[in-house]
Amino acid sequence: MKIIEFNRTKGIYNFELQKINTLFHAHPVIEILYATDGLFLLETTSEKYEGISFAVLDKNVRHKISSDHNCEIKLLMIECDDSLFRTFLNQCD
Repeated sequence: MKIIEFNRTKGIYNFELQKINTLFHAHPVIEILYATDGLFLLETTSEKYEGISFAVLDKNVRHKISSDHNCEIKLLMIECDDSLFRTFLNQCD
């Protein structure tokens, strides 16, 4: 894992990963995952998404993520006021 930014003041946490394999967990932040190379699997308690390259998870959503060693993932966590982000997402529906 490479830490690009870990800023508690701004509430922004930015990482790059070569491979990921987690158990079910949740974060009190919005999580954005983007595979720049390869695909990953995302599971929530009610859904399973295989072979995806992009995902946005809301705060406190239980999930697990896995990929093989050929997957490069950018991971951004945002814990600041998310009202602008939510407005944007609502316009996409």
